[in-house]
Amino acid sequence: MDDITFSVGAVTFKYSLTAEQKKFLRLTQETTVDLNQWPVFADHITDTIHAAIPDELKLPTEKQLKYAQTISKDLKVKLPKDYDESVHFPFSETMHS
Repeated sequence: MDDITFSVGAVTFKYSLTAEQKKFLRLTQETTVDLNQWPVFADHITDTIHAAIPDELKLPTEKQLKYAQTISKDLKVKLPKDYDESVHFPFSETMHS
């Protein structure tokens, strides 16, 4: 095994093992690793999937939603229904994260 490849939707991830990793793998027992235990992995998956979406189709990020909620609360303005699912999120043009 030289490469690790897996797909999530239309995004394919590929990783080439180092020589050291290949050597270690020959010594391992069968083991299942729960990637949910690695928060950084989840963050990288989210960032990669988000980067693969064309800008005109991107939904607002959690950071953008929190920003809108803060402004809405500060200004005492109600956010529109389904604002969190809108492709045309008001801050998406000015705030990229």
